[in-house]
Amino acid sequence: MAAFDWEMLGVAPSGMDLGYYLAVNSGRLARSKEQVAARYRQLLESGLTAPLADTVWERLLSVGLLYAAVNLLWSKALGLGTGNARAEAEFGWWVEQLERRW
Repeated sequence: MAAFDWEMLGVAPSGMDLGYYLAVNSGRLARSKEQVAARYRQLLESGLTAPLADTVWERLLSVGLLYAAVNLLWSKALGLGTGNARAEAEFGWWVEQLERRW
């Protein structure tokens, strides 16, 4: 059985899919978020006629992370009161990314 979630179907920069994926699947990633992003970039560039400039990639990634934070950072903050070290590290990673990029 297969299912599609069409709730947020739309046209947007590719980094928005990546940011959302990193936020929703953070507990299930087999590698670090940075490694997932690097692999995403490789796969994205394999379908283009030329590689992305680093500045373009950073902008795509930044927009995607901001989008994910605006939509999902509240759920990461809920875990802070539990004393769970993993939840605190996850929230800290997002805060660090936002502070570094804005």
